[in-house]
Amino acid sequence: MVIVSTSRRGGRGGRGGRGTGRGAGRGGRVQQQQQQQQQQQQQQQRHDTEVDRLRIENEALKAQLDALIKEKNELHITVQELSKNTKNKKYINIKVSNADDLLRAGLVYAGFDDERQKVRKQQNIDRFKAFYQLPPLTLFKYFSDVIKKFDGRVSYKDLLMTYNWFATYARLEVLAGIWGFCEKHIGKRTQECAEMMQALKDEKIKFVFDDDGRIILCGLDFVNFTTTENRLQPHCKW
Repeated sequence: MVIVSTSRRGGRGGRGGRGTGRGAGRGGRVQQQQQQQQQQQQQQQRHDTEVDRLRIENEALKAQLDALIKEKNELHITVQELSKNTKNKKYINIKVSNADDLLRAGLVYAGFDDERQKVRKQQNIDRFKAFYQLPPLTLFKYFSDVIKKFDGRVSYKDLLMTYNWFATYARLEVLAGIWGFCEKHIGKRTQECAEMMQALKDEKIKFVFDDDGRIILCGLDFVNFTTTENRLQPHCKW
């Protein structure tokens, strides 16, 4: 028996198998390309989203920067306007942390700007006492106790204004010109501050006489007197 066509048919089938393999390979490459394209599109979308987010943040930061620049310019103009005239400083509550700060603040309120305060310290203290009767160290300790007792409801400026009234007995119209407030405000505020200071009288003013038990009536004034006592035991009979 002679078989002729078997091998040829088998060969054709092999070629068909190879064709099927090629088709499957091409389909795999197409699918891989599609996946790559999808990944590239997703990456582009993420990139675009990130760019949009950064752009929005940048615009917000730019708006904040513009607002800060505008505020700075407004503050700069305000400072320039205040520095043109020393009298405008009467409207500022100058920060006070010690007696030297109180000395400076009291003189600024009285009309002596920083340039005019470049003199001997004793001269500045004399100026201060002319307006407020007492030296700054004494008033700073007293004012600090008043502010502490009333939990910050009163300022050093208010207390200085009140002591200026105590020291000079000036009319409200005069005080209004010095302190930059209206007469009504000054009259009400100085009365309130006087009552606050009076509330410390039991803590600050004490007379103890143990020699003969007599009751001595005396008046009090807002003045410091320097005295020299040559005896170790002061007594009214000496």
